[in-house]
Amino acid sequence: MLLIKFTGIGWLDPLIALGVAVVIGHAAYGIVKRSIKDLMDEELSEKDATIVEKVLQEHHPYFVGFHNLRSRKSGNQREIDLHLVQCRHVNLQDAHLVCDHLEQELRAKIPTVNITIHVEPCEDDCINSKDKCKVDIGKLASHISDDPSFTGKEKYSKFGVPPLGCPHQALINLR
Repeated sequence: MLLIKFTGIGWLDPLIALGVAVVIGHAAYGIVKRSIKDLMDEELSEKDATIVEKVLQEHHPYFVGFHNLRSRKSGNQREIDLHLVQCRHVNLQDAHLVCDHLEQELRAKIPTVNITIHVEPCEDDCINSKDKCKVDIGKLASHISDDPSFTGKEKYSKFGVPPLGCPHQALINLR
């Protein structure tokens, strides 16, 4: 109003009001957009997706492949779901250890993440016979023993061997 009083230009007031309305509308749009993104599921950010793929690529010697990688973010929670193809000749205990290790690596790099890994055996026509399986579980043992943050290694006194007194010892000895 002071500008109108000093300049005598009457149309400045509605023009300034319109400018203020545009600034308020733009701010409101940004707030609503962020709120909806937090309420609705959306894909992980490009940065988080790159981290997931990098961790999987770094650990590729311990499994045959992966597919159906899906992710979403809801609020501050992140969800990752994938199918891990494991050599059919790798025992369940070792496949589980691979999954535990992948989950821990991902949790260390992406906060507030929940991970679901579905393990599948390679197909019947897979080129990996028992003698030629390219999956090197022994490398995982040394990789895990070099990683002081991996809490799963306390479960086994030696890779693939449960501690004495394990209630599943009898079943494991049947292998």
